[in-house]
Amino acid sequence: MAVQKAKDYIGVARQWALGSVALTPQFGHGLAGGGIKVALSQEPDPLTSAYLARAGAYRDKVENGAEYTARAWEKSVGLYLLAALGSVASTGDGDPYTHAFTLGSSVPYLTVFEAKGDDTILAVADCKLDELAFNWEENQPVELGVKLVGTELSFPATFVADVNEVDTHTYFSPIGGTFKLDVDSEIPVTATLVGGSITIKRSAEAKFYSGDIEAGDVAESFCEVEVGFTVVPDDLDEWRTIVTGAADGTSAANSATYGSFEMTFVYGTHSLKFAAAEVAFICDLPEADPAGGAAEVELSGQCYLASGTPITVTLTNAHKDYDADLADS
Repeated sequence: MAVQKAKDYIGVARQWALGSVALTPQFGHGLAGGGIKVALSQEPDPLTSAYLARAGAYRDKVENGAEYTARAWEKSVGLYLLAALGSVASTGDGDPYTHAFTLGSSVPYLTVFEAKGDDTILAVADCKLDELAFNWEENQPVELGVKLVGTELSFPATFVADVNEVDTHTYFSPIGGTFKLDVDSEIPVTATLVGGSITIKRSAEAKFYSGDIEAGDVAESFCEVEVGFTVVPDDLDEWRTIVTGAADGTSAANSATYGSFEMTFVYGTHSLKFAAAEVAFICDLPEADPAGGAAEVELSGQCYLASGTPITVTLTNAHKDYDADLADS
């Protein structure tokens, strides 16, 4: 019987430390695509030969990690945010709990699991988040894009998640949410959006040491937060403000203009809010179209430090604490 691709699902768990592999996932959820990645670095050995043919190949490294798309499930999304930003403050005495994620001094290690088909379970240890992306279009569910870089591959015997979001629809969407931005102030106002993206990049890099075929550690780098919003404007004031520095400006400005945004998604009574107060936006003029129709402005921006963090993500849900969550190892 063939391996069934539609039965794959993913699990993630926070580790105590480097080398402290989690035995079971803390969170499990379904996939829209992708999964664990195992890349063999193997090349023909470039040596001369008495027979004018290569005698063999050599393998110098095996790169392990994961890359997949899913939904922004209301509970597991918190662990991904902690892995991207590194700091969380949780408050509340019951549902809903509030978790505020901001930039920390470091990010945690994760173990990522994948159940493939009916009889194979894989895991990659010591993962750090390379990129975390949130994308949405109109009122479709928020798509979560995850890239992880890890060290050792293993094959666990079981996959039993503490919090199982597989086969659920408890994920965030734009319906009922609020969408605000301003291109030149710290106080965003309601905007008419038809889609957008928020991407947190950590540029994780696997470190390979002599003597080991798999990586020995993973190091994160600068936190970069990139955003893109598709706006249907009533006028071209936003474009003019970005270019000239003012809505009535008459010449190109010689410095960047900083604005802000606040994007909130919901599931039931729970919410996921992204906010940034120091965003350098740019955009192009919308092009003419003989077919007509409403013009759209594609805003793109880079988030910079404001009160010690380039972005604050506030999650409310029924999960008590992410900072105290540590998997058995």
